[in-house]
Amino acid sequence: MFGYVKFNSCSASKEMNHVYRNYYCGCCFALRHNYGILSRLLLNYDVTALSIFLKAHENPHMKKLFCIGQRKQKEFLFQNDMWKKIAGINILVFSEKLKDNIKDDNSLIAKIMQRIFSRQIRRAQQELPEAYSLICEGYNKIAIDEEKNADAISISNDFADMIIDACSVSFSLSGQDLTVLRGIFRWVYIIDALDDYDKDVKKKSFNPLLISDMNFRDFVDSNYKNIHVLIHSIMSDISVDGKTNTTRFDTEDKIISAIVKSTIPSTTARILNGQKNKAATVW
Repeated sequence: MFGYVKFNSCSASKEMNHVYRNYYCGCCFALRHNYGILSRLLLNYDVTALSIFLKAHENPHMKKLFCIGQRKQKEFLFQNDMWKKIAGINILVFSEKLKDNIKDDNSLIAKIMQRIFSRQIRRAQQELPEAYSLICEGYNKIAIDEEKNADAISISNDFADMIIDACSVSFSLSGQDLTVLRGIFRWVYIIDALDDYDKDVKKKSFNPLLISDMNFRDFVDSNYKNIHVLIHSIMSDISVDGKTNTTRFDTEDKIISAIVKSTIPSTTARILNGQKNKAATVW
């Protein structure tokens, strides 16, 4: 995951912030329980959004658990199969992203991270073989499209399809759920390409948005309308107002709606204005 799907807590209710924090902590506890204390370093906002989307928390309004202690409560809540799979998907996508960075940039940091987390990666591969196979296939398809210099839309589709396929074999999701998730992860790919634009120019790395050696500011100024059309085309078919399998609009649904309607536009605007996304992971 890339760490862009951050919930904007400033404009949210106290209830929404409390539920979001419990999900964030839940992802952290699930990583710790299934993959060891070091795996907590891999926690990011994207996997938290996925857990909220799946409504994985049995009691999201509960009193916040502490980082240290309360072992029985944590094991009772976060030992189930869904949380285990969420943690595993986090590890698997992280692993393939490391491979991609090593292939593209011969990244020393990625090589070190790959060695540090080798045990966790192997375990996730063994426990989620179908998801692992689909994620590998997805990154291979992306690599082929990169060699063909495919456009940003095509590769963002590849990336989103990879995440959706891995989630589909791991969790029970409706057609509308898949549509919303697919749009979110198409956006994640595009916004990451925009965020990395100048870095990729400097390193001469592949980026589907690159135009010769044009710097990011000139690229945005020259292609502002095209960029907004691109973002709009990704998000236009997403409707979160009715995203619920129950008769009520749960707090989780409100959070996902806020992410789509607030986080995505504000993060897009910040990055187009040249502000780096500090929440995004560096690996």
